[in-house]
Amino acid sequence: YRNIYLLRDRLATALMAMQLRRPANIGTLRLWRSYAALFATAISSSILRSERMQQAMMLRGFDGSLPATAVLRWKNIDNLFIAFIVLIIIALCYFQLCLM
Repeated sequence: YRNIYLLRDRLATALMAMQLRRPANIGTLRLWRSYAALFATAISSSILRSERMQQAMMLRGFDGSLPATAVLRWKNIDNLFIAFIVLIIIALCYFQLCLM
């Protein structure tokens, strides 16, 4: 997921560098070959980076799941919180209408 943004940033930087270095009278075919080579290099390095990232996560014990520390249950304090929020919304709507 994160590698998509890293790949986008890497491609943007490489495209800017390529546009700054290339001559103005380059042919269309040669330009497309340059773009293809740039894209292939970026994809290749992105795949290698993601493999290294996966290995690092596996070494740290990540198994693909997010363990919950506690089971969440509905409590009476939650009812009070909801009632309080509803009262605030009603009061704000009432005062807004009174000011008009």
